[in-house]
Parts: sequence; structure tokens; C-alpha cells
Amino acid sequence: MLGRLLRELEPTGAPLPLTLEERASRYRTLLADRRRLIVLDDAASEAQVRPLLPGSEGCSSMPKIVLLSDPRIAAVPVKECGEPLVDLRTVEAIRVDPRLADREGAYAHVRLSVADRLVAAQTRLPRELRLLINEGYRQVGSQQQYFDSSVTRHRAAHPDWDESRVRVKASRYVSPPDWPPRHRRRSRLDPVHLTGAELPMGTRVNATPPEDGEACYTASTAISAEATANRHILGTAMASTGFVNYPTEWWHWSYGERYWAFTTNAHHALYGPWELPS
Repeated sequence: MLGRLLRELEPTGAPLPLTLEERASRYRTLLADRRRLIVLDDAASEAQVRPLLPGSEGCSSMPKIVLLSDPRIAAVPVKECGEPLVDLRTVEAIRVDPRLADREGAYAHVRLSVADRLVAAQTRLPRELRLLINEGYRQVGSQQQYFDSSVTRHRAAHPDWDESRVRVKASRYVSPPDWPPRHRRRSRLDPVHLTGAELPMGTRVNATPPEDGEACYTASTAISAEATANRHILGTAMASTGFVNYPTEWWHWSYGERYWAFTTNAHHALYGPWELPS
């Protein structure tokens, strides 16, 4: 059924994804931002229908998501607490992934309370697992490159969209660099075995549309049962220590900035713009 629907939605002759999860993810991506009436009749069970349910924000199958670029986020007041940045490479309990390393080492830095909470989250994981920190502090230049790349890719994938729509779509996954605060503090995480083998999480880090489907959404149903369980393990550890997740990216967790304050109904954010130590 999914194969036939994909052929009708994308009659380009492109090869179909091989697995059910990949086909469901591609199906949701193609239906995003479209109005379609799909009649599902004579289903044997709920499980048979679930992969056909769209996952866009306009559908009831997934909750409405507040984007990082939402004006309500920018309106949250900030009372800078003055905490220093900590280099996680000096914290024995934390493992840092060097694949997103920058020349200045900014990627390995987080605020002091974030570092403390990451250590606490590590203690909430099963003993055989370790947190793998992919990226903490991100400088403005890097953020600009990420956002520009996302805009370019969405523009190429949707040549009929106007510039405003392209930028809104890109901001579902990358915060615009002109959105305050101008210095990002986030933690991108991935549980790994003590042996160093990364657990299956449904997608790789930063696997977002338009090239990839919506399996990156934390609550995606287009992933395996094992990946769902691993996301639950990660989410339980992170949420229990005060972090909040950005729902379009299972790996994106934060504490202390405006999105955290908005999500937790805090009166103000704790962290404003902050310079990397020279």
C-alpha cells in the first residue's frame, strides 16, 4: 500500500525505500504542508494504518510544535546568571564526540549548570551506556552556515515555494542566526555502549528534511521498536535532570535558554549571549 501511494505522490520513477520505516518516513515528508484526503478502508488493525498517518504539525497524529523562530520564544526575557562555560573534554564522566569539532573547540563547551546536569543524566542511564555529546556551544558563524545550508536545500527541493515559506520550513530544524540569543547553547546527544558502539536511534544526528524524512522527530512512529526504546532511555535521563527536547530533533536537548524557559513556563531564561573564553 505504501509503495503504491509513494508512486502516486512522487511519479518520478525514483527507487522506493526498502523498509516499511523508510517508506513511512518518505510518505510523511511528501505529505507535509499538503492538503490531501486519504480514505483508509477495511484495515485489519490500527497497526496496519499507523504508518499511513501523516506526521506534519497540521495533523492530529503529532502535537503542534513551537518552532525556535516563533516570536513567543524571542519574547521570553533573559536574566543572565553569569555562569561560565565549561569544556566538557575536561569532565571525566562525559564523553565528547569530535566529529563536529571546530577549530576553537567551541563545540565542547556548555554552561556550568548544563555540565552538572549532563553528569547527573549520565547517572540515570543503564550502567552499560554512556552519553555522547555531539555539540554544545555554537558560534554565530557556524549557525549562519547551518541555516543557509538548510534554506538552500529546502529551496532546491521546493522550487515553487516563496522565500518566506522556505525560511519557515528551514527553521523547523535550524534556528535562524538573527533570532536571539546570538550564541547557542544546546546539547546534541547520542547514547553509546561502553564499547563505543552507538545505539540505533532511528536516524543519524542532523538527519533532517528535505533529504531525510521526519523520522528525526522525537515522537516519530516511522522508526524501529529498538530505536523507539533507545530514544525513551535518552529522554527519561535528560528530562529527569531538567533538560527539554526540541520535538523535531530527537538529539536536541537544552537547558537555561529561551526555549527551555518557554517550555517549562519559567519566568525568564538564565542564559543570554556569552563569549567563548579566549
